[in-house]
Amino acid sequence: MPVLIVYGIPENFPKLEKLAEILIDTTAWSIRELNLKTSDVSCFFPKNLLLKGAVKEIVIFVDGLLEGSRDVRYDLARKLVRSTNNFFEINNLSLDKIECIIRPFDLGQGFSSLCKD
Repeated sequence: MPVLIVYGIPENFPKLEKLAEILIDTTAWSIRELNLKTSDVSCFFPKNLLLKGAVKEIVIFVDGLLEGSRDVRYDLARKLVRSTNNFFEINNLSLDKIECIIRPFDLGQGFSSLCKD
């Protein structure tokens, strides 16, 4: 299932959980063809050792997206960028750049999952 990896957020960023929630909701609800639930989507914010000060640039990678036409992928990327921008505007923060890259995922290359409920 989709994994969001968001670069450019400092580790002490306030409202990090809210941003994750928005990105997960956007992903789950943007791809109706896959019938995703929010619990199917993971979101991680790796620590950037070079990042100091204000957030200026964000890059979102989407991995593990099993299906979807080119239009679905484009639409998801656009919605994630828009949701991220809206989040920062609502919180009176401006960004210089937001990018979203959806990487190809081929189930035939190997995949395994274990979910404990």
